[in-house]
Amino acid sequence: MSKLKINNLLKYFIILTWVFYIYFSILFYLQKTLYMDTSYMVFNILNEETFALEHNRYSFILLQIVPLIFVKLGFGLEVILYVVSIWTALVYALIAFLLYKISKQWILTIVWTMMLVVPIQEFYYFAFSESIMAMGFSLLVYGLLNKFLESNKTTLVQWLILFVCSVIAVFFHPYAFVYLMIVCTALVLKNGLHGVLKKYSFVLLVCLVLYWFFKPKGGYDSGVLGQMLINAHPKAFIKSYVIGFYMGNFKVYYWSFFVIFVYIIFQFIIIKQWAKLMMYLSSVVLVFILCALAFHSGDGVFFMEKNLLPVCLVMVLPIAGLYETLFIKVIWKRIVLISFYILILNGMYQIHRTGLKFRMRTNVIVDALNKMNQNQIEKGFISDGVFHSSENITPWTMPYETLIISNVQFKRSVTIKPMNVNTNRNKFENEFIGSDFTPIINLDIQPLNPQFFKPMSDTYHVIDSLIKE
Repeated sequence: MSKLKINNLLKYFIILTWVFYIYFSILFYLQKTLYMDTSYMVFNILNEETFALEHNRYSFILLQIVPLIFVKLGFGLEVILYVVSIWTALVYALIAFLLYKISKQWILTIVWTMMLVVPIQEFYYFAFSESIMAMGFSLLVYGLLNKFLESNKTTLVQWLILFVCSVIAVFFHPYAFVYLMIVCTALVLKNGLHGVLKKYSFVLLVCLVLYWFFKPKGGYDSGVLGQMLINAHPKAFIKSYVIGFYMGNFKVYYWSFFVIFVYIIFQFIIIKQWAKLMMYLSSVVLVFILCALAFHSGDGVFFMEKNLLPVCLVMVLPIAGLYETLFIKVIWKRIVLISFYILILNGMYQIHRTGLKFRMRTNVIVDALNKMNQNQIEKGFISDGVFHSSENITPWTMPYETLIISNVQFKRSVTIKPMNVNTNRNKFENEFIGSDFTPIINLDIQPLNPQFFKPMSDTYHVIDSLIKE
């Protein structure tokens, strides 16, 4: 089969993959926009009609600008939810296209696509993902640096574009520093410590200073950094939840990346590149240690998929740079490409399966809201244990999720607030209770945006018995 025919088949395969990726964003739009933190951010965008820039993540503007335009133009709630879900998928697809245009090779686009569908099944359903965008812009940095290295000629405008991509990555998520370290390591493995990479180290330093200046005081970022400092010793690493999660889910997520890891090691040994072999091994071990320390206490599967993305990327990214040198025989290149095809197809299948599971979760919530609607109850308290853990209900965002879904499904505001030991169960007259870390909203003084939310005047009722019926 000719090289031209293979490239055409590859192009059609990638396009088809992204068509399905975007289609799933339409098919499962509620699941993608109203689960976990996304529902809280969507609520704030709708209610305040402005950007929801959590933790000073200013790069969020790129993911929120189009949905916010639709909000400002007065489109309906359901249309805006569709836009939130589809727009993020389109941004990812645009990154895939830019990676090809920059590198002139499909392999970098394939790596990006693989990272989005193979180690992620649940986290696909997280529309406003800072960490995925940080990874995407880090890969754009890889493409730009690789282009600079190949042309051996750079302009001020090119460096400015590179700087902007780096800053955007960092202000999406501090994980970008790990991703950019992976990018630099992969480029050194391909080209050696070139002068361009030395100059880029200054760009990274400027990004670090900017992040340190603008980073939020306390909160998530400081918590992760604190975890790393507290657990920076061998005993903590051995007991890290990350190790158990990685081994326990090896057959589900990580075996394919490990196979690539072993194959690259094998190729370095064949060509006797011992220094590069040690650098590759060291980078994989270091990234795994960083993840193990940062997320020592662990999290649910949903976020652990995201937390271990750097481990997957550090294993697979060198393929993009070493593809032409490590896979000298055409047959090996074809085997590698076919393997990627199969892995990506399976990943898309798993994402669809997870979407069906999350749709069942949404149906459980809709059923509860329907019971409240039939009984003319607008606000409900529920106790822990009313919903089974397998139903993946997120307590802290449930008030926002139920409020938005009820306005989509019933054109009426109905909200559910899970109770804990600290919940004030007094009667709340004309108030809306969101998460435990946000103030209670007095609807007389600060009514919810009437464009999207119907008014509520009811008090909160304990609805355990109603939900269990």
